[in-house]
Amino acid sequence: MKEEEIRPKDTLKMITEKHNLDIKKFFMNDSNELDIDRMVYIDCPACGETKATIEFKKESFSFFRCDCNTLFVNPRPKKEVLAKFYSEAESISLFMSEVLEKTAEIRKEKIFLPRVNMFLNLLDRYCDNREMIIEIGGGNGLFLEKLKEKSGNFKKHLNIEPSTQACKLCVNRGIDVYEGVFEEFSGYEAEADVIVAFELIEHLFSPKEFILKAYSHLRPNGLLYLTTPNILGFDLLLLGRLSDNINAPNHLNYFNIFSLSILLNACGFDVIEVQTPGQLDVNILENKYKEKIGLNIDKFTEFILNAKDNIKKKFQEFLSDNNLSSNMTMLARKRN
Repeated sequence: MKEEEIRPKDTLKMITEKHNLDIKKFFMNDSNELDIDRMVYIDCPACGETKATIEFKKESFSFFRCDCNTLFVNPRPKKEVLAKFYSEAESISLFMSEVLEKTAEIRKEKIFLPRVNMFLNLLDRYCDNREMIIEIGGGNGLFLEKLKEKSGNFKKHLNIEPSTQACKLCVNRGIDVYEGVFEEFSGYEAEADVIVAFELIEHLFSPKEFILKAYSHLRPNGLLYLTTPNILGFDLLLLGRLSDNINAPNHLNYFNIFSLSILLNACGFDVIEVQTPGQLDVNILENKYKEKIGLNIDKFTEFILNAKDNIKKKFQEFLSDNNLSSNMTMLARKRN
């Protein structure tokens, strides 16, 4: 899979322009500076430490690094400001319609089908009860649609999604959906066998609040399955602030295997499986290298980027197999 297949460059350029306008509209004051009255300072979202230090600024937002190697936006938009941004920002709506929907078929094949297969493999090993699965922030419902097609054997599938546009797409796909944010969802207390959230916790004002909420909706020994960027993964380590993934306020929290485990343990979960199945580290870095943006890389990495495709493929597999990719998955069991 290539980055261009799922994130068309010209489309992303248009969305980035809208994103910059959205930042001014929702977060800046009349002096074109970050409006501190709309922001709030936080402690580390993983370990709660108060001594994180600033690492860099990007588009007016400050990124702090904790000793647990979590990178996070600080200060960040207040909850209500962030909610308004997600519900009204034109760039968010455009990303849904022009990227997610228009690349839906390739995403089904290259992302969601492998994701479902990997997920089913985990279920076969760790999940005996399959009454109900809840996906949080499942967008247009592609994962649950594929899961049903592949006979995941759950009797009930529910997507909890705040976007009205995405909810309509879910209904069209035959997926049950609750329109709203998970934090305000009140049904199915301690009833779900599995809760999944793909590429979600990096967006949240309070990942801890979210994980505790998930705990309350899971049955005893229920499973929580998360995917999120791994800030200690290959391309994020090398690119740093130059990474397109480093993108506030859309992304606020950048965990790693160790720091996310700390947070899950503190919220009553035992981590039982960790993987970094990313496929795009080398391709993302290669694309940035070709842009000639002053990227400072070592000779070995330069050799990999200029190597034949089979070498790049094998190196990507090495990263994925050794928990060194910038995309990670974590499966945790509710502790009773």
